[in-house]
Amino acid sequence: MAIDVFGDAIQGKRKKQEDNIFYQVKNNVGMAVVCDGMGGLDEGDWASHIAVELMKKHFNHRNTSEKIQDFYIEEIKHLDEVICQLEDEERKQIISGTTYVSAIIENDKLYWASVGDSKIFLYKNNCLTDLAQTHNYKLQLDQALEKGEITEQKYISELKNADCLIS
Repeated sequence: MAIDVFGDAIQGKRKKQEDNIFYQVKNNVGMAVVCDGMGGLDEGDWASHIAVELMKKHFNHRNTSEKIQDFYIEEIKHLDEVICQLEDEERKQIISGTTYVSAIIENDKLYWASVGDSKIFLYKNNCLTDLAQTHNYKLQLDQALEKGEITEQKYISELKNADCLIS
């Protein structure tokens, strides 16, 4: 099986590029990861860069007998801990975040993981399928409102308070 990988990023209206991409194919195993800093938070470019570099390092040094699903679970937990502990030069905590989407193809099987609102699509038989569900605070609020867990007033208040976090 041939694995073809390519990547691209568009900066859009942001002052700096916060997307980071890495992909590789080695020994018939393909891996790709895309991270995008979260709008409204500090140093999204740094957070996404760190997440991609750690994923690349850990993937290349992983125990190949470990199930990829288990690798993803542990990797995402680890990345979350690292990003949550970022500090500046004065050792002051940086409030930052990044989306995370990754795919691994091994033994003719596709494995993927997604956290945030970055997209992952499968192109097969001339059909493009969105694999990931968006994970963000607005979606959580939408679901809570729909289930009657919060009032419309609380919903609107939370959206106004968190509008810098919602894309």
